[in-house]
Amino acid sequence: MNEIPLTIIGNLTKDPELRYKPGGGEAVLRFTIASTPRYYSKAERDYVDAETTFMPAFLNSRGSENANSYLERLAETFKRGDHVIAVGDLITRKKDVDGQAQRWNELKLREIGASPRFRNITIERERQD
Repeated sequence: MNEIPLTIIGNLTKDPELRYKPGGGEAVLRFTIASTPRYYSKAERDYVDAETTFMPAFLNSRGSENANSYLERLAETFKRGDHVIAVGDLITRKKDVDGQAQRWNELKLREIGASPRFRNITIERERQD
């Protein structure tokens, strides 16, 4: 699989969805990020929105209890409309449906964080005794 590093900044289109794979306890957190670039238009003498890109993204735990806990915290933390910065690898998925090949892209996340651009963010640290 050929993975391409990618950073995307945008808004979550709905609340993150956390699911567990049957039998193994591996968790997968899925959501979609909508990113709309803006550019300056000389004709309109103002900034205008370009076409919105909707990027499906996911994080998986690979069965680790600590990683499952991390994904659960992320699912509770992020909500629809939150402005995020996501870093990961762009991957292309393929499957045949009724003899026709279908392809789509997804972002396999390495990191995701809230962007302070449109709201205040407070970072809470766990105490280490």
